[in-house]
Amino acid sequence: MTENTKKWLTVAGCLVVCAILVAVIASSFSKDKVTDDLLPPSSSQQGDVVVDPDSSTPPPAESGDDQKPGDNVTVNPETPDASTNTDDGNGADFTGTEQTIQPDPVKPEYTEDELDEIRQFAEFVKNKRK
Repeated sequence: MTENTKKWLTVAGCLVVCAILVAVIASSFSKDKVTDDLLPPSSSQQGDVVVDPDSSTPPPAESGDDQKPGDNVTVNPETPDASTNTDDGNGADFTGTEQTIQPDPVKPEYTEDELDEIRQFAEFVKNKRK
């Protein structure tokens, strides 16, 4: 083989390797096919929960670590009242259907003296760069 043939084979091999690398990298950015999972049928009826406290069961110990596998556990769900909100929300509006994350920014008002000082500083910086 001549030197010219070796050079072109090397260039062609490098191009093939680059094309393979581009294909592998592009495939890693492709989106996975999304499959829609079927939702379980919802029931509009709520089941009634009946609690029958057994008076023969002694109260649990103070530490609360004495649960046995056969013991019944009673959980009382607590739903927070929507009208009472203890967090001020940092000015966020969370009522109704439109919500805001942050209140609109307030632009500070400058006096003429402050504006003159800002202009003087801008001139100083401008002259310093020359």
